[in-house]
Amino acid sequence: MNKFDKILGKFTIFSIPLIIILLVWGTAGNPDELSRSEGIIRIFWDTLGWVFMIWIVSSFYLVIKMVIQKNFRDIVLGKAAGIKERDERESIISGEAAKFSFLSTMAILLFFLFLSVFTITIAKHPDGIDKSGKRGHISIGMNFFPFANDVPKKKVIDKNLEIFTYSGVPLSSSMITLLILLWQLGSYKYIIRREYSD
Repeated sequence: MNKFDKILGKFTIFSIPLIIILLVWGTAGNPDELSRSEGIIRIFWDTLGWVFMIWIVSSFYLVIKMVIQKNFRDIVLGKAAGIKERDERESIISGEAAKFSFLSTMAILLFFLFLSVFTITIAKHPDGIDKSGKRGHISIGMNFFPFANDVPKKKVIDKNLEIFTYSGVPLSSSMITLLILLWQLGSYKYIIRREYSD
């Protein structure tokens, strides 16, 4: 690993607390107002923003390099998991952890896909009772659109008629991506530690 990669790696790890502060602060406060603020708050907000942008670029660079270069991948994964794959047992443990992480992440992605396309609405009939004598109805459907512009605008006749509506995961795409990244890293490290403790 060359000096530049070491610096980027350390920056990516040690700047995580600052990224968490930025995300919490941006969620709790109003980002537009923070961007228009003045003084020390504005300087701190802008600094955290630059740290976050550099962190994204450096993380992307490191991951791409891990995909392309096997030696670099082995070094980074070894440091992340705390192993050096000195013998066959350590290589097997690393392989098992990678398989578990891959399959469990795929399961979570499929779960989020299911939650994002599945829709359900429980509502009352506008006229009270319909011809069959039922007071309400349940509508189950699918909500799959490849592009955000394709999503039709929902027309609600009367909000009081809807008892319950579910039309997708109530999380932003960036939050889902962050959760999946944390799961993948955490599950890999957990399996490594569990296998070493056995």
